[in-house]
Amino acid sequence: MKRFIPVLAALAMASAASAGLVYDNGLPDYANGHEMTMWTQAEDFQLASDTILGSAGFSMLTFNQLNNWDGTLDWWIYNDAGGSPGSLYASGAAQNVNPVFDQNSGGWDFYDFTFDFGAGGVPVSGGTTYWLALHAASDWLVRDDLYWSTTYSNATYSGHEDYMNQGNWAANGYQHSFQLYSPAPGALALLGLASLAARRRRR
Repeated sequence: MKRFIPVLAALAMASAASAGLVYDNGLPDYANGHEMTMWTQAEDFQLASDTILGSAGFSMLTFNQLNNWDGTLDWWIYNDAGGSPGSLYASGAAQNVNPVFDQNSGGWDFYDFTFDFGAGGVPVSGGTTYWLALHAASDWLVRDDLYWSTTYSNATYSGHEDYMNQGNWAANGYQHSFQLYSPAPGALALLGLASLAARRRRR
């Protein structure tokens, strides 16, 4: 279940959000990756304006196709704490997860994943640094060799990782490939209608 530590009113930002790509941390470099079953991997992002995040994409690499993946993908968004993940802002189980085979490179199978954050999306503030964290297993007990693909060096902080869900984040020295998208206009319209209905029920 998704949970929020509210900072902004989502409906106030719905009109400011527009459908499409709102953040791009880069394409996979087909060179490296960091394990995301015994570890949780995190990458920072910052948007120029207030936005509702509707979905995300990222690149995963593995050497056994996706046979080791149990179908679980969970996400967290953290506030920034001096260049590393800090307090929890939002979290949930990824919805409508869609892996698509990209290519085999260096003996590794690369997949492009997309997923939705869930009903209503995640409202975030412009000019504020957050961290997107991903974990691709139902627990942290077995290393399934699924890796978040690295991207080319950029101006963001290096990726951080947390071993076996202990809450001890450490930099791994690389940035990773991912994109963030706002909801489609129809989804925002439905969000507004749902909010109106909720207000009427409360009266």
